Amino acid sequence: MSLEAMPSFASKVVIVTGASSGLGAAIARSFSRKGAQLIVTARREERLRAIAQECGAIPIVGDASHEATAQAVLDAAVSQFGRVDILINCAGQGFYKPLLETSLEGYEELMNSNMRSSFVFTRIVAPQLVAQRSGQILFISSVAGLVGTANEAVYSATKFAHAGFA
Repeated sequence: MSLEAMPSFASKVVIVTGASSGLGAAIARSFSRKGAQLIVTARREERLRAIAQECGAIPIVGDASHEATAQAVLDAAVSQFGRVDILINCAGQGFYKPLLETSLEGYEELMNSNMRSSFVFTRIVAPQLVAQRSGQILFISSVAGLVGTANEAVYSATKFAHAGFA
């Protein structure tokens, strides 16, 4: 959907994870241009603060796979705006190696970044949405979560899990 085709989000409170670069930053910019009140989060403080300033967003620096980060983001949304309307789970990273070159540490890092982060944020924010009786949760995934490809076994596994969880 093009930005022009997007409806106004002037009265919406939106959380974007993974907002310091890539799709997360682009999503934050798009919602900002459409008037949303934004809370953005990511690990890279300098980049996150730059995006937050550009978008007029509240930045919360932290690892999206940690409950403390998700709770701090939810707390900021509720204290500043009284609610959350949309959670966009966009935190993640790419990882393109053959299975035999992938260490257990590499697997855990990718699973934490791509799947655990979405689980943690959804688990923390969902009760707020249920209590409000409104809201949306979006998951930014990949075609790799639908069809596996060579040298992306672990990346695809994280995205298959993401799609199944969503």
